[in-house]
Amino acid sequence: MASSRNSTTPPDVAAIPVKEAAPSQRSGSEFGDSALDMTGERVRGLIDDAPLAVVVMDASLRTLHWNPAAEAMFGWSALEVVG
Repeated sequence: MASSRNSTTPPDVAAIPVKEAAPSQRSGSEFGDSALDMTGERVRGLIDDAPLAVVVMDASLRTLHWNPAAEAMFGWSALEVVG
């Protein structure tokens, strides 16, 4: 049976738009601020430990986070790039 799945290559990661959370979703009121802080810390830990370069940018294309693998891949430190 022939596969109906499209065999195209995945899109360039840089071309994937990132939707920012609405201010009401950032408050942490649903789960509590401490749970939200713990989740943020876990995500930052996962990103920092990732073997692949991870660059986090906001809607204005400002760099918010640059992990150690990005430093190794691109040759710039987070201090040079973030901001």
